[in-house]
Amino acid sequence: MRALSLSSAETVPLWWMSSNRRILRWASDPRWFANIRMNSPTGVLITSRSPLPPTVESSLGSKVCYRLLDLDEGTLSPFLASHLKKRAADLNTLTAELNEFLPHLPRIPLMLKLVATVFDENGTIPRQRVALFAEYTRVLFRPSVTNLNDASGFPYALRHLTRHTFLASGGDRGLTVSQGVMLLRTIKDVLGDFRINTLPVDLIGFFVHAGIYRRTGDNLRFFHDSFESYLGANGLEAEFREQKFDMIRQCAGNLRLIEMWDFLLELLSSDPDKHRLEEVLANMESLTGRATGNAASD
Repeated sequence: MRALSLSSAETVPLWWMSSNRRILRWASDPRWFANIRMNSPTGVLITSRSPLPPTVESSLGSKVCYRLLDLDEGTLSPFLASHLKKRAADLNTLTAELNEFLPHLPRIPLMLKLVATVFDENGTIPRQRVALFAEYTRVLFRPSVTNLNDASGFPYALRHLTRHTFLASGGDRGLTVSQGVMLLRTIKDVLGDFRINTLPVDLIGFFVHAGIYRRTGDNLRFFHDSFESYLGANGLEAEFREQKFDMIRQCAGNLRLIEMWDFLLELLSSDPDKHRLEEVLANMESLTGRATGNAASD
């Protein structure tokens, strides 16, 4: 088999399409690749920019790899301009702010679309990545879209979904529609207090229509993994403010959640917050050490 591997920052799940286009399958397990080798003369594999796991790499055999590059000076401005509806004349301002405020933001299409959307609505962009995601969330659920003056119930629902899937699993991305429906059902009364009275499946449909989730069959993935990481951090910040530390302790030290943790540290960047977080994590280490010591003595 000859495989084509595309490195795309937006796509972490592994997808494969047979050469006759009859089958499109989600590849969450290396066993799929044995299937591909036996059943398809030409396979297509799309992954993230991260290197392929050795087991996947070896199973592919002969392959041709292409890497999607970041936008450069020649392509950046036209791309940003294509996403400016209200402020096309302010393209130079956007470009200048992007270089000044967010120089380390990856110059990839989905991130830049997010930047352009916020700028088009506000006429400026935030100076921090976490603030950019917060503002993008506000733009997504603005009153003209939701018909609610206070649309904070929608981010609350997304945080709930993210907490009980991405965070609870230790970093597994995405969820199924069935999971989403069951999880949203558990907060039905709370959502009603936010004036959101739609059925769980319709709320998921709204999130898909808004571009937050991408749906394939029963599977849902956020439009970008970084947005899922941001929502996870946003949820942990809320629990931190409520003096609930169990999930924070569960997530600490997990390398699969490192991006989420970076967002959380930005959200808890004040000196009192940093000090309190250090106390929470130190207390966890103390309890862990004590439990280990007790087990050894037993």
